[in-house]
Amino acid sequence: MNTFFCLCSLVPGEKARVVDILPCGDIRRRFLDIGFIKGTEVECVARSIFGDPSAYRVRGTTVAIRDNDCRSILVDKPKKANSL
Repeated sequence: MNTFFCLCSLVPGEKARVVDILPCGDIRRRFLDIGFIKGTEVECVARSIFGDPSAYRVRGTTVAIRDNDCRSILVDKPKKANSL
């Protein structure tokens, strides 16, 4: 069973793949236009000094998104290798 996370759960330097965008309407269209398409890799590159918004790199472009908005973007984080 897969466990998905919201985009805002990524910390700087962490990468994930977009699984789904939950909202409908204009905000969904905006996310799709920016490049948040299912299967696309996204990386958290920075957080503001107060923690919101955060900057994400998607398809070679860096965009800042408020936590309230990025809670509706579901991502799948890569599995970490077991340490021996």
